[in-house]
Amino acid sequence: MFLNSNGRTIQAWPCGKSQHVQAIEPWTQPHGMYGSAWDRIREVRKAAAQRASVAESDRLEAAIDESKWILDLREDFFEDPQEPRYSEDTWLRATEFLRKHLQWARESKGVNIEIPKILPGKFGNIKFHWKSPKYELLLTFPADPAKPVTFYGDDYGKGVVKLSFAQSEFDFEPLVFLAKK
Repeated sequence: MFLNSNGRTIQAWPCGKSQHVQAIEPWTQPHGMYGSAWDRIREVRKAAAQRASVAESDRLEAAIDESKWILDLREDFFEDPQEPRYSEDTWLRATEFLRKHLQWARESKGVNIEIPKILPGKFGNIKFHWKSPKYELLLTFPADPAKPVTFYGDDYGKGVVKLSFAQSEFDFEPLVFLAKK
């Protein structure tokens, strides 16, 4: 037994150096319903991650609900009378893509991507726009389900990325890479 600096007696053994002892970590000994303190720490972290995930999911759903105004844009919003209006089908495909991508980034890559602004684009496209002091990202989700999603990413000085990918590819790495910065 050893008297620590707090005046408490703890288990210890000599570590080989004179005038020095090594404390036996109390968290390695089982106690309570969790078995050990490490098990308890894992449970607390898991619960916190689930709460954060639920809160993030709630904020995402609120942003998606708020973006429904795009579907109600009046005729005078459009410069060109021939320009296609925003369809609910496009909006649903775009928002489902966003849900899947943010969930994939959080669960598979451990990256919490901020919720973007959801904006109307030209010709019935839906845009997702992220802007931070470190980067700007723009995904344009086309009205035509056969056309690819276009991506623009700028990390302000280090590089600009422009590319496109299929609408079904929600596991899109460049967005995660730039969001990590």
